[in-house]
Amino acid sequence: MSRGTQTILSLTTKELRGALVKNGVVVRAESFVFDSSVDWSEAWDDNLRPFDQALRQFVSRVCPKRTGRTTLVYQSPTAVVQFDEFSGHKQQSVLQAEAKIRDSVGLGACVDTQVLSHFAGSKGETTACLTIADQDSTTRKLYAWMTRCGLSPDRMIPTGCVLMEQAIMHSFEQPAETAVCYLGEDSSVIAYVIDGSVRLVRSIEIGYRHINDAYTSAFGAGDQSDEINRMLELNHGAGSLIWEYGVPMNASDEYAGLIRKEIMPRIAPILQRYSVEIKQTFRFGVSEQETPSRLMLCGPGAAIPHIGAALSSNCDLHIDLAPDHETYVPTQAFGEGTIENEFAGSSRTIPSVLPRIAREVRQLKACNKAVVAGLVIALGVMGLEYASVFAKTDQIHTEIAQQSPLVEAILNEQEIRAETIANASVVDEVATLFTENFGTRPHWGNAMQAVSAAMEKSIRIEQIQGDNLDGSATVGLTGLAVGNNGADPTVMLNAFTLALRAQEGIREVQLGATARRETTGGLPAVQFEITLVVVTEPAPFSELTELATAGTEGGKP
Repeated sequence: MSRGTQTILSLTTKELRGALVKNGVVVRAESFVFDSSVDWSEAWDDNLRPFDQALRQFVSRVCPKRTGRTTLVYQSPTAVVQFDEFSGHKQQSVLQAEAKIRDSVGLGACVDTQVLSHFAGSKGETTACLTIADQDSTTRKLYAWMTRCGLSPDRMIPTGCVLMEQAIMHSFEQPAETAVCYLGEDSSVIAYVIDGSVRLVRSIEIGYRHINDAYTSAFGAGDQSDEINRMLELNHGAGSLIWEYGVPMNASDEYAGLIRKEIMPRIAPILQRYSVEIKQTFRFGVSEQETPSRLMLCGPGAAIPHIGAALSSNCDLHIDLAPDHETYVPTQAFGEGTIENEFAGSSRTIPSVLPRIAREVRQLKACNKAVVAGLVIALGVMGLEYASVFAKTDQIHTEIAQQSPLVEAILNEQEIRAETIANASVVDEVATLFTENFGTRPHWGNAMQAVSAAMEKSIRIEQIQGDNLDGSATVGLTGLAVGNNGADPTVMLNAFTLALRAQEGIREVQLGATARRETTGGLPAVQFEITLVVVTEPAPFSELTELATAGTEGGKP
């Protein structure tokens, strides 16, 4: 994450958390709990409008003005997070990771991949990739929600991606034979690194919220005994009991026995599920010789009292807690130990997505900046030409005043008029040339060379069509990606798309409709439509500069 000032938002099923961050330090944070009557899935169907008030309150309280980059960490029903380890170089591994995730989410989804580690050993190169994908319709809803409330997102990252990345990075810091279990709010991640290589990553759909919900279910009702009511008043409600008593192994005070009696039957199945998931992960994820002997619990769930002892008794592992777990404040927005706090202070690169409309807006802004720069250059050239004319006119008038004979003065004045008219004509021609030639010139030849350079034997182009409408030059390609020699045609198409993006003559590659089919020879193929946005060049301002120079020297264009 970049340094400087930025805004970070975290959208969960229960609340919205946001913070203003400067140089990795949280300056101010707020949380807004959603109305319990709002259904999560119904809110998505309504384009997240039930969450508008919370986001607008955050904007007005924390960041009323534009403050650097804006990042959204979010939960969604369609987000997919995938960890893969491939043999081969980085670029090939990225292609394989994106092809694999597109098989499950479709070609129209927003996809991004980040290489977490690259290991070169005696058995060759190994690349670990973290890939995310989400439907364009989902990211459009998030983008519209933020812009509707006054923010312009620069990055959108699924919560599961942040959780998995943090678990993997923590596992790199552990000694030999020590795995990591990152206890998140709604889910957890188990990660294990052996000899610098990520050997195991697995997400389990259980988090500390399940234990917290058990406390709320046991002590949240209004009809409690006087003793329980006194305990709740002392601990500021049922929601804080999990962080005070956690897993009540022993009756440490006058209320611990009461809590143990009420809560243990409710959380015992949750702890049992945790233990089963941990044991099954290592049983089927690594060989018996590679099974870790220790497990480090980190993440906000590590702050639950006695959680390590409760899990250790059933996991056949020595369980340690993160060294700084006693400083965690999971109940506070962006508090110490939360995934949001660690994300805000991290400088690591992480995959992110944006909807297609957001990428188009960025491109439009870049074009507008180029147009403004061109106008400034052109106006500067015209200003120099006018200044040259006025300076020369003043000089001629001075020479006329110094002439004593009247006839000689008249002749000089006629010459001055003729020269002034000629200079004015030059300025007029400059303005006319600028008006007629300002615009863009598409590099059709470079685009065709780029297509030729990117093509492999597996790509068959059936149709090429060029358009130049409203100053936007495009080339439409229709063809087949053929899986020769048992290769996946989707991988061939992704490689062709990546090769097109690398060409200098092409500014943007837009993958359109695709369909699987077979060639007449029975080979698997993917029919595709690709639109190439051709690189154009601005008006030739150097010609205006040459005209300005010619005018100051009395020349004629």
